[in-house]
Amino acid sequence: NNYYFIGCEIRKDLVVAANEKKEKRKMSNLHFIPGNFSTLVVDILASLRMNGLEISSISIQFPDPWRRKKFKKRLIVQDKFIETLAKVLQSNTLIYFSSDVEQVYEHMYNEFLSNKSFQLKDVNETNYQFHKIPTERTLVCEQTFRKIWSSVAIRT
Repeated sequence: NNYYFIGCEIRKDLVVAANEKKEKRKMSNLHFIPGNFSTLVVDILASLRMNGLEISSISIQFPDPWRRKKFKKRLIVQDKFIETLAKVLQSNTLIYFSSDVEQVYEHMYNEFLSNKSFQLKDVNETNYQFHKIPTERTLVCEQTFRKIWSSVAIRT
């Protein structure tokens, strides 16, 4: 299988750096775009479909925790976002989500759990394979013995 990856990051300086690193490594199946994925997902999917492509999985890794109550609405995984995913994703699309902040993981887990369009599974019970590729944050967590929580939501 040929896989193509789109990374979406809200901080433009990180997108520029990631695309430069990708170019140096001559990775033609990867591209990073700036923006908030929750507001771009519909347009990204429409663009891919116009080119005969479909999303087979989404990874939400280490989203900003927004620990203060008044900022909870800034968390990417909210019921409106999940409703959008339920409307636009095909059946069996996998959504991997992880966090090193237990409350953030629990929030994401409970949001997917409350939507009947998704079934939750342990990542090892699915064919999702990209969790084995460490992110910079994953490596930091491993080096500092910090626990990472993760699950997969499957579009039913």
